[in-house]
Amino acid sequence: MNAKGHLPVEFLQTLMIIRCPKREAKDLKLEEGVAPVFCFEYTGRDSSGQVVEYTRSYLKSESVAFRFFQYCGER
Repeated sequence: MNAKGHLPVEFLQTLMIIRCPKREAKDLKLEEGVAPVFCFEYTGRDSSGQVVEYTRSYLKSESVAFRFFQYCGER
C-alpha cells in the first residue's frame, strides 16, 4: 500500500450488536435475524481520506472475550 501511495494513516473501528444477517447466520450456525452477534466494522483511510481498507467481522455473542490495550507516549 505504501509503494502505491495509499498507506493507511487513519483508522475507525466500530462495534455493534446486531441481529445476525442471513449469510453470516449460515456460517455461524445461528438463526437468521434472531441471534444477536457482535459486528466489528473497520475502516482505514490514506492521507487524502480515501478508504483503502474495509472489513466487517461477526462474532457469536456467547463466546467472546475482549482485551483492550492503550499506549501513550514514546518508548
